[in-house]
Amino acid sequence: MELSLLKGKEKIISFLTAFGITLTIPWVMHYMGLALNIQDPTLLGKVFLPMHIGVFIGAMMFGPIQGALIGSFAPIVSFMVTGMPIIAPFPMVQLMTVELAIYGLITGLVYKKTKKEYLALVSGMISGRIAMLLVLSLGLIAIKNPNFSTLMFIKSGVLSGIIGITIQLALIPILIKKLKRK
Repeated sequence: MELSLLKGKEKIISFLTAFGITLTIPWVMHYMGLALNIQDPTLLGKVFLPMHIGVFIGAMMFGPIQGALIGSFAPIVSFMVTGMPIIAPFPMVQLMTVELAIYGLITGLVYKKTKKEYLALVSGMISGRIAMLLVLSLGLIAIKNPNFSTLMFIKSGVLSGIIGITIQLALIPILIKKLKRK
């Protein structure tokens, strides 16, 4: 019984570590942007997509529900602590909460079913963007800007995040394989 309890504690610690990674990497990027005196301190986040990393890792390590929980809470907790992602005038907290929750859910489901890291990542990435597109298209999260285009927003998000997407596709599958061997 004590052994199963220890495994439970290890799982909780590992889950909290994944959640911590989801919060810590964006904070480091944000403060690097400030230290480098970049005009837009959110630029590094838009390019490297650091919050996504912990969500994908958590989803593959712990499953779809835990991945969705990490994705749901990370933007909110990050905003409460750092003010990033922004909440107004452009509702990135709300959009990222939807996007990252779907990333975690779908990545976790696909990985649980197939054990294929790349398929799980790409499925999660595409599903998260589709969810964001639906939320914006249906006006569930309103953008009060007459020049706003949902498709341009999604397209610019993918284009600005191509480096982060590439890093995720290159590193996360290797990391998951190593973590799963332990």
